[in-house]
Amino acid sequence: MESALSNSLGIVNGAVFSDLDADGFPELIVATEWGAVRVFKNHEGHFDEMTDGLGLAGLTGLWQGVTTGDFDGDGLQDIVATNWGLNTSIRPNVLNPPRLYFNYSESSVPTSLMLGVWDDSSSGYLPTRDLFSLFNGYPGLRGVFQTHRDFAAAGVLKLADYHQAPPQSVTAVLLQSVVFLNRKTGFEAKPLHPEAQLAPAFGVSVGDLDGDGIDDLFLAQNFSAFPTNIDRLDAGRGLWLRGLGKANFSPVQGDEAGIMIYGDQRASALADYDADGRLDLVVTQSGGQTRLFRNNKAKPGLRVRLAGTKMNPDAIGSAARLIFGQPKAPTFGTWREWQLGSGYGSQDGLVKVLATPEPPMAIEVRWPTGKLTKTSLPAGLREITVSPDGKIARQVTR
Repeated sequence: MESALSNSLGIVNGAVFSDLDADGFPELIVATEWGAVRVFKNHEGHFDEMTDGLGLAGLTGLWQGVTTGDFDGDGLQDIVATNWGLNTSIRPNVLNPPRLYFNYSESSVPTSLMLGVWDDSSSGYLPTRDLFSLFNGYPGLRGVFQTHRDFAAAGVLKLADYHQAPPQSVTAVLLQSVVFLNRKTGFEAKPLHPEAQLAPAFGVSVGDLDGDGIDDLFLAQNFSAFPTNIDRLDAGRGLWLRGLGKANFSPVQGDEAGIMIYGDQRASALADYDADGRLDLVVTQSGGQTRLFRNNKAKPGLRVRLAGTKMNPDAIGSAARLIFGQPKAPTFGTWREWQLGSGYGSQDGLVKVLATPEPPMAIEVRWPTGKLTKTSLPAGLREITVSPDGKIARQVTR
């Protein structure tokens, strides 16, 4: 049986494996540009696309990075995806979204591109570029229009007819960076805070950056690789969105966060590089230095390693959460997954930091086999390694 992954997926910018239905087999989620956030169901190693059935197929965008986390505390992994934002010359339009027209010549790669935006007065799509800029992709346009007025009134479809191949098109219905909340049978789109829409975002990282027990987000922002400075989209400095619970987030100002990156940020990843129980942040830049930010203010959490098998030594596909309170009335921390991929061309650290707003009494691990183990935790732990039988293979105390 042919896998859905053997077909072209479009322009894929980000990918992550995450268990969306908690069956022990992580789904593949990809962010595509001029396409949807696509989800492929994992049937024990065989993948079928379920994007349409989850209500995501029509939510096309200029999607860049993608990762997951349980943002509303219901025990299911939600999706967060970064997009181009709302601070650009392109405006979102659900009924008549921005549309990219393209034509093929003799290769399998489109050689002619024309971005069209809807114009109410003409009830059609008009090009965003001037006539001379279109000549390279559409040489047949040379000499067609005697005045700029004629060109302005032509519309994209008429212009595209001056190509030897018929035009095709793709759309971007959403331009906001969005959280997709997992409702079991589908996803509900919820745009991030308005400050997250002020610049294009690429990398996105999920983790508890302040140790309060609620997951936060970090967005790597900006794009200025345009022919002129007039088009620069660089209103961001890297954005920490503090989690408030119930999938709500609040921006943390740069002087409080200590994160101010003025270049074109791309990938971001979280890892406790200095083993102090706090998540640190690394951000790459296009044409700039990679930046490392040491977290020195968060409440330290519990560092957790999982001892996997010979074929899967890092226990990829597992998830763990801490249990607090008393055995008869426990409360649960957020599930943290051991994933392949994260955000935008990134990989988070495989030693996870689980927040400890109060001393935990146990840890629960869901292994790739589907097995669930629960391990009691002694007081004063700083780091543990849990084996597949649920035993503590190694521990470090404070």
